[in-house]
Amino acid sequence: MRGATSAIWVMMALGPPLLGGEPADIVARHLARLDSLKTLVLRVERVTTYRGKSQTERWTFSQKAPSCFRIEVEFPTRRTIVANEAELWEYIPEAKKAARTDLAALGAREREATLRAALSRVALDGLRFEAGGTDRELHYAGAEQVDGRPAHRIECRRPGDPKGEVACGWIDAERGVLLRSGLLDKRGRTLASTQASDFAEVAPGTWFPRRLSLTLLGPRGRSQELTFKRVEINSKLPDDLFTFQVPEGVEVVGPQGK
Repeated sequence: MRGATSAIWVMMALGPPLLGGEPADIVARHLARLDSLKTLVLRVERVTTYRGKSQTERWTFSQKAPSCFRIEVEFPTRRTIVANEAELWEYIPEAKKAARTDLAALGAREREATLRAALSRVALDGLRFEAGGTDRELHYAGAEQVDGRPAHRIECRRPGDPKGEVACGWIDAERGVLLRSGLLDKRGRTLASTQASDFAEVAPGTWFPRRLSLTLLGPRGRSQELTFKRVEINSKLPDDLFTFQVPEGVEVVGPQGK
């Protein structure tokens, strides 16, 4: 079970409701709905609880292409991350420093790794079901009800290993969104799970959860509760939103800033 953000590019396509069929087709259509929005803006609050202690984070995420995004972290420490086709900036106002990476000078793999590292800080598990791969097989496990919604249960396993670890996804049969996901060990015990809820129709035929819950069990277990304070799709985002202007008195650091 991988997180949302194939990095964060959680785009949702408009289209007809999903119908029963091959599991690969169901998952492909689910992801297509996520991958074809023109723009996305999210204002997020995430509360992470680990060993009885909680930490709150708040940020606004804007994106109009896989490598064109802006992250404005509001809490606990103000931080701005801006990426476009040419460069990646990270600015911390309190430190009065900004780091620049020349993306245009990087190879394809290094460029992708750099962008993924920046996006990983605001990754959202529970929006995408991407458990497939060259060493995995998808299986249709039947129709079920999840919070009153009709859903397709899709399971993902290694070929020839019916009793091995399995990733499960419950995809809404009408809306195509991921309602629930889980990772089970060989004994059928849950290792990790996500639950999406409080869905809103943010555009005709396009549904998005207002809340996401993540639970990781085991010795490093933790839980996360995410609330989307703002969800905006396909709005016109100005180009200068994805261009960073160095404020006066701010030091530019890093290999490209010396």
